[in-house]
Amino acid sequence: MKEAGSLFRGRVEAANRGGVVLRVGRLAGFVPMSQIEAERVADGAEPAETRLEKLVGKRMVVRVLECDPRGRVLILSEKAAATTMAVQKLEVGMTCRGKVRMLADFGAFVDVYHEETGIKGAEGLVHVSELSWDPVVHPSKVVGVGQEVILKVISLDAERNRIGLSLRQTETDPLLETLDMLMPVVEANKQGRKKNGQPDELLPELVNICRMLQEQPGILQVEAGRRVVERRVVSQELEIWLTNSQVQGGYNLLARLGNKVQELHVVSPLSREEIKDAVARVLEEAAHSQPFVQ
Repeated sequence: MKEAGSLFRGRVEAANRGGVVLRVGRLAGFVPMSQIEAERVADGAEPAETRLEKLVGKRMVVRVLECDPRGRVLILSEKAAATTMAVQKLEVGMTCRGKVRMLADFGAFVDVYHEETGIKGAEGLVHVSELSWDPVVHPSKVVGVGQEVILKVISLDAERNRIGLSLRQTETDPLLETLDMLMPVVEANKQGRKKNGQPDELLPELVNICRMLQEQPGILQVEAGRRVVERRVVSQELEIWLTNSQVQGGYNLLARLGNKVQELHVVSPLSREEIKDAVARVLEEAAHSQPFVQ
């Protein structure tokens, strides 16, 4: 007898309004309609029962969700089987096509398709934090049920049979796009200086932060870099990010607050993780001290 989690191929013997029946030895296994690959039962003018009846005689690869031979219960899933195969075939970093199936407060469930590996209808989740670079109140503000999107695979969990996806990582962070595309780095401005050789003006909200950061062990200097004012609000609260850009002798930080974006150059021999720790300490200390200079 098949155990929960195992895969097998079976032939559809019957159908009703709730799903289809596959014969597995002496047991009749049931595949609920919600667990059938979406393209097989795509919405149309025909009643659901008619669409399911067309599957009789066709083969399915399914995963056992629940098996109780004594109670003669065998619940199967074609979608879960597709997800299992997707976890085996996909790789983190790949892009795939997705169709939004359901929305929840914590994210969007999507059916995953990847032509190169033959994946069709696997189940994946785009967490609300991976829907957009901007804060998201609810997934419905970004995507809608039935919408097709291009996604990036960010996690694969074979043990829990889960696929983690990202919509925002298929696009450039608008913060980086603003600085690098609208304000390209040129030779005369690589060290955070204007063309006349004077330092760029620092956002008032960062004066105290930069002073505290420069007092951290291992940080030699903090210089103001490029600054822009967006037409839209990019962050309600002060956020500081460590960029991936390569900077000789140190690192680049990006701070954003409201519609203001500021680049900071940190001169330091510290490692990337040590810089992160230093910034975290400063932000925690600043939160317990006097308000930022306005």
